[in-house]
Formats: sequence, structure tokens, C-alpha cells
Amino acid sequence: MEYFEFADKYFEKYKDKFDAIKIFEDKRQLKLFDKLLYDKNDINFLSWLSEMMFGLKLDNFFNTIYYDKTLNNQTPDWIVSANGQTIIFEVLKINLDEKVITNKIEKFKKPPPKDETIIATVTYSKALDGKYFYGARDKIVKKEISYRQLIESENFPFVVCVDCSEIELFTFYNDFTDFFIADGKNGYFQKDIKFGQNVSGLFVLLPYEEYKFIYNPNASNKLFPDNQQGLLKLCD
Repeated sequence: MEYFEFADKYFEKYKDKFDAIKIFEDKRQLKLFDKLLYDKNDINFLSWLSEMMFGLKLDNFFNTIYYDKTLNNQTPDWIVSANGQTIIFEVLKINLDEKVITNKIEKFKKPPPKDETIIATVTYSKALDGKYFYGARDKIVKKEISYRQLIESENFPFVVCVDCSEIELFTFYNDFTDFFIADGKNGYFQKDIKFGQNVSGLFVLLPYEEYKFIYNPNASNKLFPDNQQGLLKLCD
């Protein structure tokens, strides 16, 4: 490996993940690792890993996949197509507190003797649920605003991929769905007109590599039925 300390140590310990991303890169003729040559920020590396986790999933269904391809002066994480439909996927990682994640990274890079500590899920008490849920909600809303012009000009479905795999709170996903879906009439997909029109769904990564897809039937740019079913099957 030849990137920077954290990335090299991570790939050394998790060679299977490096190999999977490399196979994906070669298969799709993408340049996935190039970003690591100029962006050597440890926390950004974790965000890059999130992008790769979703990319590996999308690779199992979609015919064509582009990574960091510029479209109308914007660069979504993934632009994919299948069944005659092009879809934009933008990845959002919900991190732990910066101090907590920085300490975990440093411990991973320089573990105490005989310590097998790895970057792993940290469980917080239920008292912190609201903090992480509302932080996630606000960041998802901002993703739609950032890509609104592109979505409306290209008329492509837009899916926000949310990596909350480090937030092991048993109410988190329920709060998530209750807020965006609710009873199908009073969720955020219905309450915020622009958001409801422009976000075709949420693709969520939970702890233990569990994926969920939340479909928005109110979107202006709806996923074709085959593509909706394809995303649901990726969660099986």
C-alpha cells in the first residue's frame, strides 16, 4: 500500500475490503483509489470507505456505474443506469463526534501493546438518540438543496445513501422512517414539497452491514419498478 498511514494500516488489516474495491475498480474501469493520493485526511478516508461500500452494493445490480463524474458542474458520488433509467446516488456518512472518531483512529494507527482495537461500532445510550437523528435529518435535507438544480434540470431520480453504521442506537432507524414516511401522509416527503419531489428514496447502511431502502412514491422522478425492486433486493 502507498497512500497514507491510516489508509495503509486499514488496508493491511482489512485486505479483503481492499481486494473487493480493487476488483470493482478494474471491472468497471473506474479510478476509485486516485482520491487517496491527494486527500490524506483520516476522517475523509472513512467517508471514502462509505462511498465504496455503497458502490460495491450498486455494482451488484446496475449496468453502468460512474464515480465522481461531473454533470452540469456538480459531481455526485455515483451515477448509475439500468433498464433505460439513469439515477444519481449521493453518499452521506453520519459520523460520531469528531473527538471520539479521531481518538478511535489514533488508537487504530498506534494501538497499545496486545490491543486488537479496530475501527468499529460504538454503542451510545438512548439519551443521545435525538442528537444523532436530527443531525442526520438536517444533513439529508441539505443534500437535496445542494443537488436541486441538477435534479430538476436532468430529471433523474436522486437517492441519498446514508451511512449510519457507526450509530448503533436501537431507535435510530425507526425515528428515521417515522420522520420521512410517518403514516404516508404527514412525513417529511409530504411536508417539504421540494424535498418530496426531488428525493426518490433513501438507501441506508445500518450497523453490521445491514442495508435498507426507503422508497418515496411522491417523487417527481420516480424509480422505474424494476429499479426499485432491484434496490430492495440489494437489501436482502
